[in-house]
Amino acid sequence: MKIRYALFAALICCPFAALAAPNGVSTTIQPDVVYIEGGAAQYVNCDLLFRNTSSKPMELTRIQITVFDATGALELRKFIDTNGFAPSIQTVPHRVIAPGGKILVFNPFFEFDKAIDLTRLEFEATFSVEKSDKEYTSTATVYPQAYRTKTNLILPLQGRLIVHDGHDFYAHHRRLDYALPIAGHFGIRSNFMRYAYDFCLIDPHGNLTTNTGGSNEEWLSFGATVVAPGAGKIVAAYADQPDNFYHGKNYFDPELLPKDPMSFYGNYILIDHLNGEFSLLGHLRKGSLRVKIGDLVAQGQPLAAVGASGSANNPHLHYELRTGNGLNVEGLPSSFRGFRRVLGKRSIELSDEGYLNSGDIAQSTTE
Repeated sequence: MKIRYALFAALICCPFAALAAPNGVSTTIQPDVVYIEGGAAQYVNCDLLFRNTSSKPMELTRIQITVFDATGALELRKFIDTNGFAPSIQTVPHRVIAPGGKILVFNPFFEFDKAIDLTRLEFEATFSVEKSDKEYTSTATVYPQAYRTKTNLILPLQGRLIVHDGHDFYAHHRRLDYALPIAGHFGIRSNFMRYAYDFCLIDPHGNLTTNTGGSNEEWLSFGATVVAPGAGKIVAAYADQPDNFYHGKNYFDPELLPKDPMSFYGNYILIDHLNGEFSLLGHLRKGSLRVKIGDLVAQGQPLAAVGASGSANNPHLHYELRTGNGLNVEGLPSSFRGFRRVLGKRSIELSDEGYLNSGDIAQSTTE
């Protein structure tokens, strides 16, 4: 029979270190405030940061979530573990923590039915000790908050577009492991693109390009007008980075990030909506900016053109709602107004509030 050591931490919308024993593991929940994003279901986009405070390697063998409603009654319990021929715990790629080390795990329980009351979420993680029959458990509690976008936002591109890559569990924006040493080298300590989108224009058949797409100009997005998704003030902008060539020259140098973190976006514009929300529009075409720092912009105002600058492997518009400037900020859930969801031959108009994510196709109705 295995010996179990319980370590407990209560996290109330912000991460505090778990009460770890001298030989154990601690858990924190990131980010400071965990939001519930709306849409077809309820989505909880948070991370579990585990630290090994012992002198021996530990392996993560189980993660469990328990959901309680506002009265404290049990609503739901789910887990991933080592059971079966292809155990569910294997969906977590990095599970062994070196002594004094840490790993970041993207919350595997990210989607909930709209009927579930997500007042309190309790996470419990179990770790085995190398060459031992001991197990350690660490728990953390979070009280997520429903988020409603403050800014009246429209889509920043006109025409038919696809969310080429959004922020679902499998999207690269979601899977930013800021606990890795390489992230620390570049000064990244949070997920600034937690709720980001890569928007691309498409034709009625879903094509992103004309011909083979071998040049930037063959991409339907390249050179398209980018408009302000909401009113605000330009607080940061850059316009001089060359556009990368598709399957060719890449001008992005990640070693510039410690000196200039926003070089990640190449040419970009940051709009302060003056309510705690900021819109970041990145990978813009060199020399295409029509605004400058200090300008006040109106919703729908032309700002620049789509390019392929910065960390971009093809022409597209990167958009994210965030809490401020730089890379050590957090992403915010964003909903848009004035567009149609395109579903084959059908479409659904969303004049009030609508959410988009990876693979969704939309058409602005504000053109």
